[in-house]
Amino acid sequence: MFLTKKKACWLLSCLVTVACMILPSFATEPNIQASSDKPGKRINVNGLRLQPFVNLSGTYDSNVTLDSGEVSDYLTETLFGVNIARESERLSLEGQVWGNVIRYDDLKDRESDGYGEYFGIAYQPADKVELTLNQKYAHLTDFEYDLLYTGTGLVSPLDKTERYERDIFSIDGGIEAPVSDKMDLTLAYAYGFVDYERDTSFDSSEHIPSLELVQCKI
Repeated sequence: MFLTKKKACWLLSCLVTVACMILPSFATEPNIQASSDKPGKRINVNGLRLQPFVNLSGTYDSNVTLDSGEVSDYLTETLFGVNIARESERLSLEGQVWGNVIRYDDLKDRESDGYGEYFGIAYQPADKVELTLNQKYAHLTDFEYDLLYTGTGLVSPLDKTERYERDIFSIDGGIEAPVSDKMDLTLAYAYGFVDYERDTSFDSSEHIPSLELVQCKI
């Protein structure tokens, strides 16, 4: 079995999630307790703060498909997951694992689900030196606008009638460090892609390296 780009990035997302969850707990015996901080209760595991959440919203849409038919319906969206955070003298971590469910009263064929995660880590191995790593992944099954090329280089939306199942992935990392008393250097690299399930849709990916020299304020 070949490891495709999609499977490799999904595996990387799982590894990053697991690593961020367990690495802070290696040093000592787990110390689990509930915090009464507002809003909502958080669970502390050796400095790793976990905060479950559920958000429920309802909407009346007078034109669900954005076409001349103007079909209206009520929809409910449930967003649930866990916020994750940890801070120490040199390490800062924040992230989220989430899922969402969209349901309609009548238009059952427009219902959709999604899930994903993101993590951001900043680490200072020395004074004025910072390493960063950010990673995001989402699997969506909702509807996107059909697009029309106008012939003038612009794209205009048509009906919101096509379901596009897709995976969205991005990862970026960088280092910021002083190169002299008056100059800081930032070196970074980012990669991302959108992978559609449908063969007739166009996948996309991008690589963005960057190098920046910034003069320090005196």
